[in-house]
Amino acid sequence: MQTTELPSVAADRHLHRLVNVEAWNQAAAALHTAASHAPDDIVLASADAIFGGTADEATRARLRDAVLLPEFTPVLRNWMREMREVASAWPDSGACTVATALKLWSFTFDHFRATKGHAVDELADALCPLIAARCFVIDAVLEKEEFRFDLSHVYAAHWSAVAGATCAELVFGYRTHLVWDAEGCATCYSTDELDEIESVIPGFAAGAGTTVDIIGNDRSHPAKRGPCARVDGLEMFMRIRSRLDSCLTGARIAKDRAVSVMARRP
Repeated sequence: MQTTELPSVAADRHLHRLVNVEAWNQAAAALHTAASHAPDDIVLASADAIFGGTADEATRARLRDAVLLPEFTPVLRNWMREMREVASAWPDSGACTVATALKLWSFTFDHFRATKGHAVDELADALCPLIAARCFVIDAVLEKEEFRFDLSHVYAAHWSAVAGATCAELVFGYRTHLVWDAEGCATCYSTDELDEIESVIPGFAAGAGTTVDIIGNDRSHPAKRGPCARVDGLEMFMRIRSRLDSCLTGARIAKDRAVSVMARRP
């Protein structure tokens, strides 16, 4: 496993909080500037208001309706392509993380698009910090200053992780968990079945015990809510989510560098 030596500067909790606040403020400023330069862009204007805490229900409804429009899909794809291209030239900007978070958000939004219920409203809100992250990355690229790159990376990683958790909670939270009934146990192995397979494939039982639920001959089962939840139809979501987690690579190194800069400030 590859590791990186952390900076020697002592970074206390206060400095870490200062870095978080600075990253948030600069992301908010970048989003506000972008919205000011495009006053007719409903998505940017609404996101700016929501992000700044000045939005009312009408503003949130406008954002929800705007992202539901078919015209927003190519815009979102362009943002993802743009962030990938930025990441190729400036890999420490956090741009690649933003691109993957937008991809996961897009998949999740499409998953709930037809419902037009609470999940869609919540996802519209979750998009705002990602839009701010995109604007911050673009601003950092224009300045090409290491400290701002680190801050944009810190912000992108944190809010991409938050968006990922929101998407996972919605996608899995609206699925019914399996219970220990005939349907739930349909994919479980019985002890007898494992013994039969073990006679043909030695060692299979040991491996199966860590990946599937096993029902005893007396119908006993592991002490938990039910068989492990299935991901049927969500394989793509799982792949994107896993990629987003790996896209957080290096974010804490960037934060430690930013903390070191803050520590040297008077």
